[in-house]
Amino acid sequence: GPGHGFSPYRAGGAGHGGRGGYGENWDMWGAPYGSTNAPILPGSGGGDAVRGGAGGGAVRILAGGTVTIDGTISANGGVPVDDPSAGGGAGGAVHIGCATFSGGPAGAIRVQGGNAGRYQSTAGNYYSGEGGGGRISVEYANAATQPGFQFRASRGHGYSSDGRPG
Repeated sequence: GPGHGFSPYRAGGAGHGGRGGYGENWDMWGAPYGSTNAPILPGSGGGDAVRGGAGGGAVRILAGGTVTIDGTISANGGVPVDDPSAGGGAGGAVHIGCATFSGGPAGAIRVQGGNAGRYQSTAGNYYSGEGGGGRISVEYANAATQPGFQFRASRGHGYSSDGRPG
C-alpha cells in the first residue's frame, strides 16, 4: 500500500492512520494516508517487500438499523514472517455507519499496528520499525455503548517506538 515501510534490512514500519516507526538503521518509515472520516483502505505492509508484516484489512459495515458489537472487530497489522529484520504492518480500517451504535463492556474495535522484528546475535539485538495504527470511523445518530467498550488504534512495538497511533 501507499504507506509501506522501507529498506530490506532493519526496516521501517508501515504507516496508515499514523506513521510507522524507524528501523535501527533509521530507515524511512511509512507515511500516513487515507480518509479520517470514512476509512476504507487496508493497512500497508512493513519494510522488506517479501517478509515484512502484512497490513491490517478493511471492514465496512453499513446498516439502516442497529449495529451491536459484543465481541471484537479486528483489522490489526501483522508481524514480520521469518525475517526478524523486517518492519511491522500498519493497522487497517474499520468504518461503520448506522442509525444506532451499541456495544457491550467486552466489545472492541482494534486496528493496531504490528510489532517490529528483532534479530538477536552474539553482537547484540537489532530491531526494525513498528507499524503505525490504523483508522476507525463510526457514524451514528444514537449511541448505546456501555462502559468498557474499547476503540484501539495504537502503534506496534519496535526499535524506536516512534510510530504513531491512528
